Amino acid sequence: MFHPLPIFVGLRYVRTRRQGFFVSFISWVSMLGVCVGVAALITIISVMNGFEGEPAQPAGRAHRTRHARGPPEVLRDWRTIADGRAR
Repeated sequence: MFHPLPIFVGLRYVRTRRQGFFVSFISWVSMLGVCVGVAALITIISVMNGFEGEPAQPAGRAHRTRHARGPPEVLRDWRTIADGRAR
């Protein structure tokens, strides 16, 4: 059976054969901590890559869709109304 050296050394300190339960417990807890830390880093890097283009836009100047509602005689000159609200 093929046993690579890193796996053999790692399993040596994780499995207990005698009364070394405390050492085995500490090994399992440290491995769990490393796994959780790596998973957190991968998640954070993925989220930051997803938001890569967002900080370039100021928060208050996001592209918004504007709707003009009103009677037709008022909306005939909608461009001046829109220019007045944009300022």
